[in-house]
Amino acid sequence: MENVQDKRTWNYRVMEFVEGSETWREIREVHYDKGVPTGYSAVSADVSWNPNDGDNDSTPMAILDRMREALSKPVLTPKDFLSEV
Repeated sequence: MENVQDKRTWNYRVMEFVEGSETWREIREVHYDKGVPTGYSAVSADVSWNPNDGDNDSTPMAILDRMREALSKPVLTPKDFLSEV
């Protein structure tokens, strides 16, 4: 079995942002290096796909399932990333 800790990976995660008196959460693509979050997408994730890809990880149901999984994980903030420290 391949060890996730040995490579770069990504998944969807809920991120919380604060600007002034406003706080909001978005689903973002989060990138990891050896299991450590190292970066996140500049904009919130959307559900888009190529209809020619067939039934694989790029189908809308697979994308939504991965986003739904993000809801069960701890919420991240920009301070959780090495590049933001």
